[in-house]
Amino acid sequence: TRKESSAASDVYKRQEINKSNWPELHSIGEECVERYVHSIEVESPIEDHDVIASGISVHKGVYDISRASFMAHVVFFVLDGVGLLTTPDFRKVLTKGDIMLIPAGCPARYQIHSSSPESIWKTLWFDLANTDRWSWLHSKGIVISKANNLDVLESAMESLYFEIHHNELESKLLAKHLIEQIMIYVRRELEFKVRDYEKNIKHRLDKLFELVNQQLQLNWTVAQLASKSAFSESHLYALCRKFLGVNPMKHVAHLRMQRAKLLLYQTNAPVGNISLTVGYQNQFNFSSAFKKHTGESPSEYRQRTRKSALF
Repeated sequence: TRKESSAASDVYKRQEINKSNWPELHSIGEECVERYVHSIEVESPIEDHDVIASGISVHKGVYDISRASFMAHVVFFVLDGVGLLTTPDFRKVLTKGDIMLIPAGCPARYQIHSSSPESIWKTLWFDLANTDRWSWLHSKGIVISKANNLDVLESAMESLYFEIHHNELESKLLAKHLIEQIMIYVRRELEFKVRDYEKNIKHRLDKLFELVNQQLQLNWTVAQLASKSAFSESHLYALCRKFLGVNPMKHVAHLRMQRAKLLLYQTNAPVGNISLTVGYQNQFNFSSAFKKHTGESPSEYRQRTRKSALF
């Protein structure tokens, strides 16, 4: 129903609950088809991303999985049909386009929604290891939301399944590239709305340093950066350390050096002019900073890069 579909997009926080009476079931009927792209029996480079198992499944007839406490984070993408998720706190219908996250240790039961013989539930799923790489999923609790790139993810998984089960030309290399693509999409989808704050912060930082990059000739200070971004100086410093790995002025210096290298390679402008263009009023200070950054003086860098381009 419309009411159920609307409720299925809500975000649910994990609660402390009594798991002692939760059933342990594993019923998969003869009509169910499960194609593994990684498991104990089917090896693939996806294990390098702390994925215990993954696959594409078509559930039909009997399908009833219930776990009181599972060692991995379970992620389902619904490709078709209707499923039913039951937890100690709620029961929700899962329809095409939904993504479901059950963090490790949370009791949950998965079933085909209807008892009709014609009912199916097609899913693309991942069991993500309970390791540091995926530790951020614990804080989310049980979440049901809508996927944004489901068609692309399904296509990549189908291609990966083919490559790991067929020994075609350069299958292993292609599988490695496909896995990198798949895991990027999975991480994107798992951000959900609860991470909108972090996405907003990163967007504001990107816009700030895009502005800086457009006017590198200015004498930027932390106070000016903070004013442009509407952060306090201390908050800006902390955010840059978290999202960029360096303090604000070091990132400005990095942008200046990147522009300087480009200008040295592409133009015949004197070093003094380039130093002013990237925000250094003193050519000596620029040359000193450039050598510290690259290990070469500006003139040495220009000579080497242009010489290399000839070969």
